[in-house]
Amino acid sequence: MGLKSLSNRLWPRTYTIFISIDRGAFAPSDRAAGSNWGDVLSAEDSQAAEIIRVNAAAAPSLPGKARRAQHAKHHGCVTATFEVRADVPADLRQGLFAEPQRYTAHIRFSNSRQKDDRQADTHGMAIKLTGVPGEKLLPGEEHETAQDFLLVDSEVFITGDGATYTWLNKGLIDPGQSVLQRIGFWASMMLQPSLLLRIMRVAGGRPTSPLTQSYYSTTPYSCGAMPVKWVVRPASNRDAKPLSGPDGLAEALQRDLAGAPFQFDFGVDVQVDPAAQPIEDPTVAWSQAKGARRAWLATITIPPQTLDRQAPLAENISYSPWHGLIAHTPLGAINQLRKPVYRELAIRRHKLNGVSPADTSELPSSRTGEFQL
Repeated sequence: MGLKSLSNRLWPRTYTIFISIDRGAFAPSDRAAGSNWGDVLSAEDSQAAEIIRVNAAAAPSLPGKARRAQHAKHHGCVTATFEVRADVPADLRQGLFAEPQRYTAHIRFSNSRQKDDRQADTHGMAIKLTGVPGEKLLPGEEHETAQDFLLVDSEVFITGDGATYTWLNKGLIDPGQSVLQRIGFWASMMLQPSLLLRIMRVAGGRPTSPLTQSYYSTTPYSCGAMPVKWVVRPASNRDAKPLSGPDGLAEALQRDLAGAPFQFDFGVDVQVDPAAQPIEDPTVAWSQAKGARRAWLATITIPPQTLDRQAPLAENISYSPWHGLIAHTPLGAINQLRKPVYRELAIRRHKLNGVSPADTSELPSSRTGEFQL
């Protein structure tokens, strides 16, 4: 198979798997008030600056119509409840899970890249809880009340290495590459078959409904002093039916929520062996380690509802691994790279679309109609 045909085969799957971010046109001088570029991008994060540059250059950035890079196509943004269980194990009663409580959740289901739901892809489940008390992670957002969880239907990520992450990002989507640079990238990729196979596996999902999948954070977080990975599994059943067309997942989601509630279990894979469950290598499935521990901490209930795929919330809402409590700090190099990338590009996307406030973890309060270039 030639490089061109291999690229055409893999491109729809891999275009943005590596960059789980909101993307919009970006310039360091055009940032939200209170955002300090020097603080956000330290010297060690030149890789993040390159990821931002590449994604900004490749992003749809028409004022009023700027979109995410990854997970641009959504199947619906549903309202749900997130209820912390009363039987959370004592050592996991940290932060959000310290005591039984119920929160409102806004959950966005999406494709990573594909426009046709029948094509293999990675699929996302982004959860935003509101009304969560406690000091938050990001400067300027310490007193906001959101807690986000970003998950996909693969237990593992592509890489844990920042240099590889940046290289893949540039090689796959940088519109400024020459033909020779693209050929060089794919020649190098062909010499890394394990990476290539990992890409294909991660992007190989073909669900019949967003509700039938299990979802995973792939990267680790803290639960107090304990490293964990988030995991969500279906707790209700729905009949599997073949997708009816390119928007089949949205149609399935509406059908599956038409007459009865649907529940998911929310839990964690707990690190019990740092050697077998490394923080810095998200290509390793923690659930497969000897003595692996999985604990269930909460129940998500999605009530019956009518979905409007044109509703502005699904486009205007912003998710980030760094929207949340200090007790649930993202861990590892990949999450560190995501910190400035998610924030800066979401700010720019919001400004391009006239969404206010541009820099917030909360639900957007308004669309001003004033588009900033």
